[in-house]
Amino acid sequence: MMALQDNPVSSTEHFDVIPLESTSYFLYLLVLKSHTAPSHWLKTEKVFDVDFSGNIVLDRMLHVGNSKDRFVVYKVIDGAINDYKGTILELDRKDPLRILSNSIFRNYPEMVANSILNSSQKKLLLHGLSI
Repeated sequence: MMALQDNPVSSTEHFDVIPLESTSYFLYLLVLKSHTAPSHWLKTEKVFDVDFSGNIVLDRMLHVGNSKDRFVVYKVIDGAINDYKGTILELDRKDPLRILSNSIFRNYPEMVANSILNSSQKKLLLHGLSI
């Protein structure tokens, strides 16, 4: 299982960026720290160096809630997102990537408390359970 201590987090204003194991299909997990649409921030914030190319997954739970549309896969080419529509990735509640992302959100209890999640989801997440 992926552990947060194994994956150092770097941050931009609107994203936490977590490198994933080299054996993973995705090279990075991005956690959106905003309730607004991520496409604007992905275009305006420098998240990746120009020499980076690969697949990433974005958790946009604060924007869409804990829905089937929560995770989106993007292809990055030369540091830029190739297609801002992305592809929806449905992850099981016990998927290691989802658990890792949930652990990142627990670092922002005020953000979670003011999110669009229902009260049960907020409590479960903040008490360490995967949603």
